[in-house]
Parts: sequence; structure tokens; C-alpha cells
Amino acid sequence: MTTFEELLSPAQPILENIERQRHRHGLERFTWLDFVRVLVYYFTVRPGSLRSLVTRLETADSALELPVVKRSTLSDAFMRFPSSLMRQAWQETLRRVQLPEIPELALIGSVHVADGSELPIMGGIFWDHVSKEISRFKLHLDLRLNDMLPVEFLLSAAKGSERQALRQILRPGVLYVLDRGYFSFAFCKEMLLAEADFVMRIYNNIAPREILETLPVSLPSELSGVYQDLQDRKVRFANKAVSDRPLRLVTFRLGDVRYALLTNRFDLTTFQVILLYAYRWQVELMFRYIKHVLSNAEPITLTPNGLANYFAAMFLTTLLHMHLQKKSLEAEGHLPPPLEDEDAWLAEKATPSHSRERPSSQAKVAHFLAGIGQRLLLYWRITKHWLEVLASVLHRPFDEKVISLLNKYAFAT
Repeated sequence: MTTFEELLSPAQPILENIERQRHRHGLERFTWLDFVRVLVYYFTVRPGSLRSLVTRLETADSALELPVVKRSTLSDAFMRFPSSLMRQAWQETLRRVQLPEIPELALIGSVHVADGSELPIMGGIFWDHVSKEISRFKLHLDLRLNDMLPVEFLLSAAKGSERQALRQILRPGVLYVLDRGYFSFAFCKEMLLAEADFVMRIYNNIAPREILETLPVSLPSELSGVYQDLQDRKVRFANKAVSDRPLRLVTFRLGDVRYALLTNRFDLTTFQVILLYAYRWQVELMFRYIKHVLSNAEPITLTPNGLANYFAAMFLTTLLHMHLQKKSLEAEGHLPPPLEDEDAWLAEKATPSHSRERPSSQAKVAHFLAGIGQRLLLYWRITKHWLEVLASVLHRPFDEKVISLLNKYAFAT
């Protein structure tokens, strides 16, 4: 089995099943299954443009069994194949693949963070309900914090509403961690009616009408003295959308930045509320990974359906990369460091953020966060160097030599 076949193996039965059941066009030669394989190849070798991808396919090793196609055929495929098929493949593979979770978050339940980020488009695109050509669009991402995996996305024009996007993907029983841009009392009520929970940063000038109870505060000893003016209170607000519902307000100061976190979860400790918001920044790392590691270029398609195909294939490939890296590391017995080496390991991984707005800008906080879910970090962090090595060995048998080579570059910086 080639390394490319091993990479695809968790999704292969799903892809073949979708291929068998989908509607076909009469004279179709370039199949949907071919299209998926080409896109997984694209996000692994990252050639940077559609033209370069066509060239790569023409010169690819025959062991990969990749089709040689024209640029026009690939462009047409983005429009012709319904993006729902690619989403189905990604979602079913998500359910099939088992990856490590952060134990501390697993105890809380299913924890997601939602956010949006603008991306550029060369040449412009006409978007639904937008009367003029636009040069940027917005990717709205739902990231499952438990295992750091994207689980849903939406695309909109650059000025698309963050709240409106989240409304479309809200799931009952999920705890959403959100920044201030999502806040409104009306939206809090919508989330409660949808049976979704939230930890949401709100503006510091929003004060409760009534303090119902002052709740006990406890922090890990490692973080003693880090948070100033820390208060945890059960409150009621005057706004009619939530005036009938007690909520919880956690406020504190970290350096010279003040935070106010609103939640409907009273079963969490004070520190769990703070920890969840600190983890919100992981979605920024995912956006950075999308922009600077995986795509390595602007999107190679300019239609809404094409972009939906593009990002569903991107997230499918990300999942396959993580699965292959986990399998390779485990094959050689690579595990998180023993407890006696933990401090040295943390010192290497815990780099304070340069942004004052991030809780991890404090060295103590960064060190503590690095110690949580270190097993997950071992498998989640896909580096450019690892991807470059993977791209170079796709045609080779997936054997001990390939595994050893991949593991050598798993943590190269």
C-alpha cells in the first residue's frame, strides 16, 4: 500500500459508497471520487495554483494512480459536483476517525468555539444576495475544542454576520465559547431556546441590574496571583430578553486588560470558565494554519459551490493528515513525556502570546495551558516540514522507513 493510499484509508470506504450512490452525468469521465483524490493530493503537496496542480498531476508518480486532467475540467468539477457530497464525506469521516481529546474538556462536555475570518479572492466573485462583485469573503468556522477539529463551516460575503452564521449551525447540548462580536442579550436568549450553552465575553460597561449571589472562587496554585479583581457572581440583567433568567458573570483583570465572561453554566468552577475562554484562541491558530500552511495560496475556485467544495476537502484532508501522523507516531511508541520530564517539556512548548488581549500573554497562563492536553498537542500539530516530507513520500510504500521519516519531522520548527 502506498503512503497516499494509507492517507486516504479512513475515508476510502465512505468515498466509494458516495460514488456508488451519487447521480452521474451521461458522458462523465472525471468522477467525483477522482475529484476528491485530486483535492487531497492538492492540500498535501500544496502547489499553490490550479495551473500548478495540473502540472503536478501530469508529472505525478504512476503509483499514485491520479488522473491527468485539463485545467478546464478541474474548474468545471468545482461547479459541477454538489458541495453536499464533499461535506458528507468529511462529516462521515469525522465520525469514523478517533483522535485524542483534552481530558479536562471532555469532563465538561462537547465544547465548540465559533469565529469568522476574511479571505481574499483574486479576480472577484459575485455572491448570493450581493449586488456587486466582491474581492473578499468570510469563512465562518465551528471548531470542536475537545479534539481541535473543525466540525462545520459556512461561507458568506466579507461583511456577513457572525451571529447569523452561528444561528445556522447551533447544536443543542453544545457549549459555545464566543468573543464579544457575538454578544447581544437577544442572541443569548436564542442560544438558550436552542438548548445550547455559552461562555461569551461581553463588554466591560455592561452591568447587571441585580447581584443574586456571590459564588466561591478557586484557582490552581500555579495561577495564584495571576488574576486580579476576580469575581464570580450569579446575576440578573435588566434587558427583557434575559430578565427572567439568572446568569453567571465572571470578571477579572489580567495585566492591564479587563475581562467580563457571561455564561449560563453554573456547574463549572470559576477556573473552568476562565480556561474555556483562554482556549478560544485555538480557533485563531486554525485560521492561521488554513491561510499559511494548508492552502499556501488563495482559493483555486471562484464560485460559492466551488469554495464550499474547496473548504470541505481542506478539512477532510486536515483530518486525514492528523490521523496519519497519529498512526505513525504510535507505531514507534511516541507518547507524551513522563511526568518527571514534564517541566522541561512545558518550558519548550509554552510560548507567551504577543497579543495583550490573549490570556496566554501571561507566561504563567501560557505554561499552564501548555500542560493541559499535551497528548493532544503531540498529534494535532502538523508542521510545514512534516507536510513537505509527506508530499515527497506519497508514492512510496507505507513502511517502517516512511514512518520513521515522518516522525523525524513531526516536530521540526
